[in-house]
Amino acid sequence: MLLELRKLSITIDSCRIVQDASFTVPEGSITALIGESGSGKTLTAMAVSGLLRKNAAVSGSILLDGKPIDTASLGSLRGRTIATVFQDAASALNPVYTIEKQLRRADRNADVSAMLSSFGLAEKGRCYPFELSGGMQMRAEIMIASALSPRLLIADEITASLDERTASSIMDLIVSGKGKDSAVLIITHDISIARKYAENIVVMHAGESVEHGKKDDVLDHPLHPYTQALLRCSRLEKADGRFYAIERPMPHPSERGSTCTYRNRCSKKCSAEHSWIDINGHFVKCLHPLSFSAK
Repeated sequence: MLLELRKLSITIDSCRIVQDASFTVPEGSITALIGESGSGKTLTAMAVSGLLRKNAAVSGSILLDGKPIDTASLGSLRGRTIATVFQDAASALNPVYTIEKQLRRADRNADVSAMLSSFGLAEKGRCYPFELSGGMQMRAEIMIASALSPRLLIADEITASLDERTASSIMDLIVSGKGKDSAVLIITHDISIARKYAENIVVMHAGESVEHGKKDDVLDHPLHPYTQALLRCSRLEKADGRFYAIERPMPHPSERGSTCTYRNRCSKKCSAEHSWIDINGHFVKCLHPLSFSAK
C-alpha cells in the first residue's frame, strides 16, 4: 500500500477540523476524495504533503510504503516523493520566472524541450505565467510537479475552474503520467470526474471519512446515507425533474461531538459512536448501512 491514513485528526486553534480520517491509496491507482466544501478534503491532503500551517496539530498516523512519516521527514519527501498540484495554478506558479526556468529550478537535469512538448507547451517555455491561459497554466503546474517523478501526486480541485474539454485534457495528462509504482490522489467536487478517472473513492463528511472502497461499489452501491444523498444531488432526477439538496447544513466542527457526523441530517438520528464496517472490501462508518437503499 503506497499511502495509508489511520485515524488522522487535525486540530486548529483548539478546534478539531478533521477527525479520525482513515483510508488507503494503493500503488498504481487513482483515488478520488469527494465530499462537500468544508468536509476536510484539502486539509487532509495538506497534512499528507506537510503543508499545514504552524497552528495545526496533527495526530494519528500517515504511512508511506508502510513506514510512518512525520514533519521531520517531509522536507526530504516533498517534490521527490510527494507532490501537490493546486487549484489556482496562477498563484502556484512563480510570476517572475518563465515556465522553462521554473522547470529547471524543479529539476536541474530535466529534458526541458521534451517535457514542454509532452505537456503541450512546446512554444510556451519562455512565457511567464500571466501570458498563459488557465488551462496552460495548469499544464505547466502539473509538469513542474511531475518533474521529479513523485510516487504520490495530489491534485487538489485542479479542474474546478476549467471548461469540460480543458478539464478532460488535464485529467488525461494526470492519468498518462501515473506509473505502476506511483499513485494519484484527486480531490474533487465533480462526481463525473471521480467516476471517469478514479479506481477508488473516499467520501468525507464534516471532517470524517465515512465510506471508501472500489469506485463501482461506492458510486453504484453506496452504503452510507450521506454518499447516497451526495450522489442524488449530483444529477437531475428523472422522476420529477427537480434538483435535490441535502437537508440542513453540515455541522460545525465544534458541534460534532463523538457521535455520527451525519446525525442531524439523517432520519436515523444515531446517538452512538460509529466504527468501520467492512463489507467485502467496501468500508462504511454507519450503524445502519444496509437499511438504506441507494436512489
